[in-house]
Amino acid sequence: EAAGVHGHNGAYWLTERNGFAVELVNDATLATLDRETVLVVPWCHVVGPAALGTIAAFARGGGTVIVDGPLGLYDDCYRPYTHLPAGALGEELGLSFTEYRAEDNEVVLGEGKTVAGRGLAADVEMERGEVLYRDSQGRPAVVDIPLGKGHVTRLLTSLGPTSLSRNPSPDALALWASLLRRASLEPRWRLADRTPGQEASLLDVSFRVRGQRELFAFVT
Repeated sequence: EAAGVHGHNGAYWLTERNGFAVELVNDATLATLDRETVLVVPWCHVVGPAALGTIAAFARGGGTVIVDGPLGLYDDCYRPYTHLPAGALGEELGLSFTEYRAEDNEVVLGEGKTVAGRGLAADVEMERGEVLYRDSQGRPAVVDIPLGKGHVTRLLTSLGPTSLSRNPSPDALALWASLLRRASLEPRWRLADRTPGQEASLLDVSFRVRGQRELFAFVT
């Protein structure tokens, strides 16, 4: 369970530090996705078939889904799925692997750069789509697959569990930003560049709007 908590925390910081406010959803609030354009699903190895179907429908309708790590290894009664990845996000994507191992890995960016990650999908097979990045052994690490009017980006090697700091590594931030840009998102704000040795600003300011009258500001 710790891997799931770490994955959620890391995905949050990678998104916030790139200048995007985060709206948290769960099974009870998935109906609010009609007002969103991008859904980030961090390390979520336990998820029911209905939630998987809702996530797939979001992509088919034109949304972008970014899956960081495993999604749907077990159903909501903790029974293992027979096909991996489970449900619509496996069958409709034409993506399969034999198992998912929670072990250290890395994503190769090129020019000698790598980003630390966690997780390894074994024996990956893809019927369509694009391999964006591979790991150090040449296995697919980040793939992008069209689905209906939208697409699904799967980080088979998860960045969340290795990006727990409020100030993630620049290479991890840049990789995450490139995935958000594929959805044509522009950040709401940016951290100012700092000179070497200068402490990074760790102030978070984000806003949530509810209805026509409610505005919530979060400063941490």
